Parts: sequence; structure tokens; C-alpha cells
Amino acid sequence: MPLYPKIPRGLITPEEFLILSAEISYQLTPAKPNFPALTHLILGPAKIPETTPITEALECLHIAYGRRLRKLGPLQLIHPLRTTAILARSMENPTSLDILGALFHDKEEDLTQDKLTESEWTKFSQRFNALLTKIDVDHQWFLGERISLLCRQPGTSYNEYIGHILDHSVEMPDLLHVKIADRLDNTFDTHLQNSGVNQLNFYRNLFDILFVPGFKGVVVDDFHFLPGEKDSVLLLSQLFKNIIFLTLSRKERHDRLDSTAKMLFDAVAIAGIREAQWILLEVFASYITDLKDQWQIVAETLEYTHLGGAQQVTAKAGGNILDGIVTEYFGIVSDDERKARLALLFHDKNKLARVILAFIVVFSSFLNDPEYYLEGIERTGVRQVEE
Repeated sequence: MPLYPKIPRGLITPEEFLILSAEISYQLTPAKPNFPALTHLILGPAKIPETTPITEALECLHIAYGRRLRKLGPLQLIHPLRTTAILARSMENPTSLDILGALFHDKEEDLTQDKLTESEWTKFSQRFNALLTKIDVDHQWFLGERISLLCRQPGTSYNEYIGHILDHSVEMPDLLHVKIADRLDNTFDTHLQNSGVNQLNFYRNLFDILFVPGFKGVVVDDFHFLPGEKDSVLLLSQLFKNIIFLTLSRKERHDRLDSTAKMLFDAVAIAGIREAQWILLEVFASYITDLKDQWQIVAETLEYTHLGGAQQVTAKAGGNILDGIVTEYFGIVSDDERKARLALLFHDKNKLARVILAFIVVFSSFLNDPEYYLEGIERTGVRQVEE
């Protein structure tokens, strides 16, 4: 299956993402991977005149990450490689600096002296310094600057961090490219365990719920599941991070900074829709199966969005179940408290279904209205709009 879809703005589907993940994972299976082959896989259709620094960067990262695992279970190393592969497939003519910046975008967060053993740190530092000698002095400086800017500093909120990236994106658009590719990779990462619900036509089911009296409900014959509490909380967090990122980018006119930013911006919105559809269909297939209950959820969410609920962060006093939902569950500064609130949301399937449906409206609005953003999301945080 080609990694370039026929519809350019989609960029990469969940199915293609899984194929890419599997190919990278398989290349990392040997104790000593074939790094030139891995370089070829990561770059895909991209044509880089000199790939030696990229191959050495992969060896360097392999030393540093080792067999460490991500929160969901796969190797940590897969994330920077996959993010780079996505970026390489979204640019017409990526440079070696683009590729190296993507590969090392988490260096200052993941590969620090306090997070590696003494032996790992020594080997990594030596290989990284040796790599820098393979690129010219200007590129060394640019790479170091980008790695530093892509690091979220301690005590900095996510909104502030994104604002920091946007501040430097006009003179360094590759920063924005890497960060959006990173968002896209993190969004799809919950597809570590695939779901049969993905094979269903979401919009047909939604139409049947609303208009077909004899509809028997969402029926899934294949294996399917809703991720557990921990994974679902992570996915909900990723979806809202996407809304923050897309809103701040759109408000500051960075969503169309160049053709690569445009393609990746749209791809993140589409990825948000695909992931949200998965959750909603699973809830309707397994938890809220009564057609009348489903109709009520869809109808009331429809009313909420048509009255402006998807245009702004609404206040709790609005009267709809969704009023105040953003500040109550997502706009919490403390990570631990926000996770606890999202865990409660996960267990309230009636409310969860409405939130997810509203998210689909928000992501679709980003695609359909070039002026759209969610009012109330700002660099300083999330505030309810008193209207």
C-alpha cells in the first residue's frame, strides 16, 4: 500500500501508519540493524544527496534509546523515526537538516544525561559529536538551535510551548513542520492495537441513527474494542492537544505558512476525525446500543454545535451537557488532575459520546472553514467565553 494517498491532504491513513510502523519495527528487530536500509525506509520518496549523516544519526539514536518503551508499549525509538518518515513524505524537497531536526526533535527531553546510564550517555555523546563533524559549521549551529527550540522547558504549559514554536516558525518553518509531524504521529499511536470498527462507514451509521426508524444499530462482526482507561485518557489528551495546536496555528496564520504546513495541518485534522470516529462507533456498538439513546445523543449534540458550541469554549451555565466540558475536563493545568478528570469522562459513556461527536465537528470545521478556530484557546491557557 503506497504511503502517498490519492487525496493529498489526508497524507497518511491509520492503515498506512500501521504498515509504516510495522516496517520500521521489523528493521529494528536485529541486534544490529541494517542502518542504510533503515535510512532508505525512513526517507521513502525523498531524495537527499548525502545520506551518511542520516544513517549515522540512526545509529546514534539506536545507541541512546536502546530497548526503552513508550507509554503504550512500542520502542521509544520508533517515534522519532516514524515522525521523520511522515515529514519526509510531506515535503517535496526535504533537506538533510529537515531530516536531522526531526530525528532529534526529542533529544533534549529524552536523551539527557540524567535519563541515560553513564555508559549510554558516554557512547551517545561521542557518536553525536562525531555526527556533527560530518555536517558544516552552519548546519551544526542550525541543528542545535532547532533541537533546543523543540524542547518543552520545565514549567511551561503546552499552550505556551506551542506559542514558542510559532514565534520562530516564520524564519524557521521546519520547526513547525517537525512539530505537526510529531502531532500526527502521536495521534495515530493508539492504533498499536487495531480495531475492526475502522472498517465501518461512520457517516452512513450516523445518517441511519438519525433518519432510519428501522435501523438495528451499529453492528461490528470483526474483532473490535475500546481502548482501556489509560490508553483512552492518552488518546483524549492527544485529540485536545491537536485542537490547541490547530487553533493557535490558525489564529496566528501559520496553518498556511507553506505547502508542507498546509498539508500537515489538514492531515492532523483528518487524523483527529478518524480517531474520534473510532471511539464513537465503538461506544455505540458496545455500550450505548439503544437506538433512541443514540439518536438523543446525536440530536442534542447537533443542537449544541449549531447554536455555536463548537465555535468557542462554552460556560458551564449554558444548559447543555457539553457546556463547560472543555474547562472541566481538558483545560486543567495539572497533568495528574487532568488525567483523573479524563478518566471520569471515559467511564461516563453518555458524556464521552457527546464530547467525541463535538470533537469531530471541531476537526471538520478546521477543514471546511479557513477562518475557523476554537475561541477561548489562547497561549495563556483555556478560558470560557461568556456569551
